[in-house]
Amino acid sequence: MGAVLATIHEGWMRQVAVFLGPALKEDVDFWTRWSAARFLGDRFGDRFRLECALVETLGDLLSAEAAETLAGARAQLEGTAEQLSDAGRRRATRMLTARLARRFIDQLALWCVELEVATNRLGTADLPEAAGRALLRLRAAESLGATTALTG
Repeated sequence: MGAVLATIHEGWMRQVAVFLGPALKEDVDFWTRWSAARFLGDRFGDRFRLECALVETLGDLLSAEAAETLAGARAQLEGTAEQLSDAGRRRATRMLTARLARRFIDQLALWCVELEVATNRLGTADLPEAAGRALLRLRAAESLGATTALTG
């Protein structure tokens, strides 16, 4: 399952780079920062909730250590997303937005790796029904996200 998630995450990270990449520069205008904040609320949040739902459906299939690591990564990512969304909607936050965008991308990459490692020993055929459905929803979101990232 880890390899399946790695493929899904690769596309997701490309999409995030398209939408947040411009906000990494400290000299961008308000509307670029605002667009990054909107992406977090409009597109990222739904997708991240699918990831979290998958983790929840895996339950005891994850080691206690992996579950704890993912919970910590989730909390950090959600906190940074909230800060970035707030900063991106305010004026005079160029430097702060750029730094938060970098932190967010790094934390998202860490989330992805942690989830892939935690599920690496799981086979997709052995997943409980709820986890299988959650994985299907992630695959569908990745397909839609790839199309959206290409079309803007």
